[in-house]
This record gives sequence, structure tokens and C-alpha cells, in this order.
Amino acid sequence: MDLISVALDVIARQSILAAKNSKRPISKATKRRVRQDRIEVECYLCGNMCIHKALENTSAIYYEHLWPTSYGGDSVEENLLPACFACNSEKDDMILWHTGAVFSFVLKPNPSEQERTRIRRREKVARRIQDILAFANQTQCTLKSAAVEIGPAKFEKLTAIDDEDAIDYFNLHFA
Repeated sequence: MDLISVALDVIARQSILAAKNSKRPISKATKRRVRQDRIEVECYLCGNMCIHKALENTSAIYYEHLWPTSYGGDSVEENLLPACFACNSEKDDMILWHTGAVFSFVLKPNPSEQERTRIRRREKVARRIQDILAFANQTQCTLKSAAVEIGPAKFEKLTAIDDEDAIDYFNLHFA
């Protein structure tokens, strides 16, 4: 067997193992460490409070895979952060901000609050993922470290980067 065949065989075996491992449920111990043994935690994307063992799904803690399981992301502490139901649902298997339907809205400069409601959570989540990726790249840290360092965005406090320009995905910032 030549060196290329051996390397391809190793890559194939590792890919199969990663896919198998990504389907494992998150252990209770890992969930406890991700939420730092707290009962209430902030969603890492929007800052909404999430509750351990909540009676309603909408206020429960979801354990968001930074690298989605659909792409081989493992259910380990280093790949998980607490998220609310809405952000977890909208992020889904979004791995890059490009997949967040970023061209789905354009608002005039200084839009009303009613007009701002046209910006869906999926676009806000995509914008925050882009912020996290940019910070991780600038500081040469992990995605989890970047997300923790910059903290959640206050989705209700979005502003234009340039007030004189139309608000679109690329002219959007969280105050």
C-alpha cells in the first residue's frame, strides 16, 4: 500500500469515527460543566435567561454545538455553549454566517421600531456568529473562547454602523 492510500484510509476511518461520535447524546456531567453548575444561565447569542429543568421548552437551556453535529461536531464541553430555544432553533446547523439569509432585508436609514421588526432572529444570530468568528480570528482563540469573551448580543439593541446608510446585514451592530 502506498503512502497516499494509507493516509486516505486513516482519514476515512477518522471521519467515520467523528460522525459516529457526533451523534452521541450530551452527558449530564458535560451539561453541568457547560452551565457551570448554575440553574440559570444566559444564552450565549442573545443574553436571554435560560433555566435548567424549566417547565416550558421556551425557557429551557439548550446546549448549542458551535461546530454542528451535522458537520461532525462532538458533544463535548469545548464545543458547547448554553443557548435559548429561539437561538438554538434559528442557528440550527448554521456553521458560517453566510448561511443565515443575510440578504433578506434592507431598511431605510433611521428605521422605525416597527420596521426593525423585519430583521428576523436568524439574521441576528448570523450577525453574532460573524462577530464571534471575526474575534476568534483576530485574537487567534477558539470559537468558544471568542463567544464567551465578547458575550451575548442584545438583539433588541441593534443599531446601524453608519446612521446615514440603509440598514442591511453589513450595516448592523448590536449596541
